[in-house]
Amino acid sequence: MTFVQNIGYPNQNYYQTMPFERREYAYDNYPRSEGQDNYAKTAITAGFLQLLSSSLNKVSRWLGNRLANGKEFSTPENVHRVANDMVKNNNLDVTIEYISPENLSKMSQKYGPGLDDVAAGRNAFFSPEKNLAVAPKAKPSLLPHELGHAINSKSKFWSIMQKSRRYTPMVPLAVWFLSKTGKDENGKPNFVERNAGLLGFSAFLPTIIEEGKASLRGIEQAKKTLAKEIKSGKVNLGALKRNYLIAWLTYVLAGIGLGVATKYSIVENKLYDKN
Repeated sequence: MTFVQNIGYPNQNYYQTMPFERREYAYDNYPRSEGQDNYAKTAITAGFLQLLSSSLNKVSRWLGNRLANGKEFSTPENVHRVANDMVKNNNLDVTIEYISPENLSKMSQKYGPGLDDVAAGRNAFFSPEKNLAVAPKAKPSLLPHELGHAINSKSKFWSIMQKSRRYTPMVPLAVWFLSKTGKDENGKPNFVERNAGLLGFSAFLPTIIEEGKASLRGIEQAKKTLAKEIKSGKVNLGALKRNYLIAWLTYVLAGIGLGVATKYSIVENKLYDKN
């Protein structure tokens, strides 16, 4: 799968990795044993995690729609100026493409599938393998963020932060495996099992940080390139910051979603063990 950095809601919605189907758990009537009480608590936890997962998904999509409908901070011409300065000032060797419903078919033939959300204005991406930055034609202001990723990719530290997302889909399974290594010295669940949700979120933290850095690079260049226009009030830099914040929040939600999915992998396994 092509590795991309996205703005808008992420392609990999980790909270969607959890099953949303409704489950029914049967419990015996009183008197109840300690094991039955623990089973009931585990089942309730599983149901809560499923509900939370579904809610995160809905909020992320709502934010994605907010991003698509958000006002542009300036004209396409000014955005092009910002993009050109980012390319020139950082010696970027990157191809820039703007996707619209009109050229979607042509661009899909050229670069492959998965551009529908870009054409709709809900997403944009940078591919380090192809040195390609793609943004919606209707929302070109997403491009400086993607060029921020291109700048990050030239740094060893930020490049590692970018590539960390490749391994996050494996986190729930890895945490589940480590949770089976045994109880702690008090006979209770080990550190990994107790902190599964936090570990899942922490695994996504480098992506959240790198996404924020890419946005800051785009904002800083816009400040420099369009300083006169901002001072005169012709450019609304606040709109750019607001759109980038909305996009960044979708990654925070994805991190929380990964934490939820990781915790759920532990809880679900306990339910199956008790059946």
